[in-house]
Parts: sequence; structure tokens; C-alpha cells
Amino acid sequence: MEPLDPSEFEDRDAYELQLFVPERSDEARKYANSLLRAGKRERAAAAYKKIMAFDNLLPAERAKLFSHLALVRIKQWRWDDVLKVCGAVLKIEPGNAKALYRRALARHALKDFEEALVEIEKGRAVANQATREREPELEGDGTGLVDKFDALEKQVHEDIARAKAASALKEESLRNFASDASP
Repeated sequence: MEPLDPSEFEDRDAYELQLFVPERSDEARKYANSLLRAGKRERAAAAYKKIMAFDNLLPAERAKLFSHLALVRIKQWRWDDVLKVCGAVLKIEPGNAKALYRRALARHALKDFEEALVEIEKGRAVANQATREREPELEGDGTGLVDKFDALEKQVHEDIARAKAASALKEESLRNFASDASP
């Protein structure tokens, strides 16, 4: 099938109507990726969802689309959506290190530090294994993702320490207030 030329259509809607059909899933995915790269996040999310509705997708293709949608939701700071979308990826590919990393990011952003650390450990184990096996889906040798897990773990531990310090300071302030208020 010949690729579509967007300049041959009178508007974007007409182009997308012809683009978002199962026979053009690869072309539609590239278009959705270009929307994401251009910072058009809502349009990219809508495009990924349209493509995911196609019944001709292989599980790995569907997982990749969910993974891209998770990236969109991260850029939008929609952390609950990130958790849901990464869950969908992991149902298809339980060992998807990127989904585990993105889910750890979301848990960290939601201040669910203990669960973030659990995700980091799972993801790091997967990324380390992929590094040893040199799996191509981790884009390169996988060490970049291991480094990301390490950096995120450090950040989570720093935030845990900050939260504990803030809590201790608050408790001390309350005790001081209570003792000042006592007759």
C-alpha cells in the first residue's frame, strides 16, 4: 500500500480518516510518534488509542503502543493513567523493563515510595538480564535503563529521607506548640 501524502488532503481530519485503518497501522504509528515528538501530546494519545483499536496488531505491537501512551501520560504528569497503561503493557509483556521503569516513576511521583522501590528492583533485574543477553528491544545494550533505575532509586531514597525529616520537624513543632499552650 502506498504511503499517504498529507498534502493531498484538504485538512487533517480527512488525512487521519484515511490513515487510521488497520492496513496502515505502521504508518499510523509513525504519525502518532511524530505527534509525540512535536509535543502534541493529546493528539498523540488519541492516535495511539485509535491504533490500539485495530484487531490486526500483534501483542508486541500493542505493548509498544501502550508503552508510547505511557510516555505521553508521563509528559502530562497523569500518574494514575501511567500506572494503568503500564499495567496493560505488563499484562502483555510481564518482563518489559521500560514499563516497570515508567511505573516506578509514577509511583515515585505519587509518593508511593515503597512500591516505587519494588518496581525499581523488578525492573533493574529485568534490565540487567537483558544486558547480559543483549536483547534488542531495550535499544542498545540495556545499560542506559539500568542507570535510569539506579538514578531513580537514589532519588526515591532521598525523598524518603526528606519526608521523614519533614515529619519529624512537624511532630517537634506540634510538641512545642502543645507545651507552650499548657497552663
